[in-house]
Amino acid sequence: MNQSGITIEGNTVFAGVFKFVGTHGLPLEVILHKFKENNHVVDWCDYILMALKDGHNPKTIKSNIIAAVGDVYGPRYCEEITTRLNKLLH
Repeated sequence: MNQSGITIEGNTVFAGVFKFVGTHGLPLEVILHKFKENNHVVDWCDYILMALKDGHNPKTIKSNIIAAVGDVYGPRYCEEITTRLNKLLH
């Protein structure tokens, strides 16, 4: 996992998160809870690209992200992520 950016709010953005889900089997919800506690953000573009390279179905990737984000961040944040995912993964 490596830092890929910083949000305008000053949160650290990390790429390489999919490795922990895809390779090590860590639930995305667990990662998101830890990230939220530490003001970190997942680089979703990197996450999606790595999941696609690993052979995952775009619809499954989208539904897994939406479920995890909804559990951790709630409906408002989830709605925004869903809007963006709909543009990326149709």
